[in-house]
Amino acid sequence: MYIQGSAYSQTVAYKNNANSSCKQNVESTNTAGDKVSISEEAKRMAQKMGASEQTDLPLEEYRLPEWYSEYHPPCTKLDPKIGQKTDMEKEMFIQRHDRELSEYNAMLQSAYREICDKYNISKFSDYAQYSDTKIENEFRQILSQNAGVENLMEELNVSKKL
Repeated sequence: MYIQGSAYSQTVAYKNNANSSCKQNVESTNTAGDKVSISEEAKRMAQKMGASEQTDLPLEEYRLPEWYSEYHPPCTKLDPKIGQKTDMEKEMFIQRHDRELSEYNAMLQSAYREICDKYNISKFSDYAQYSDTKIENEFRQILSQNAGVENLMEELNVSKKL
């Protein structure tokens, strides 16, 4: 993308008054010579991106299936209550198992992405076409192909078993 600009300036000046409070004085100037040029390649890319992007979906469409949360370690699940103090035991567990959590989460995300790609799932309502059991079983099968995943699940206290 090629962008050409010229002659834009902004001046910001702070002045203290007698009461030591600050005032902000902003002056902007824009000349008639300001110009932006976008290359043909950038225009084509912008059109492709616009054509492939979805419109904003309702918040519910970004949900994950219920069964997916059962594969997450308990230390990553939040149940905050107003005024509740931080669970230091959970925090210590997270710190002690940082590498294992990163490795396991990468395995989870990879398996989930593979399922979404295979079934062309891009929003929550896409799951309605398929059996939860079928998709979860296939997810479990993909996840189990990762070496050491069962050891990580046990070490991280994941309740769901493969």
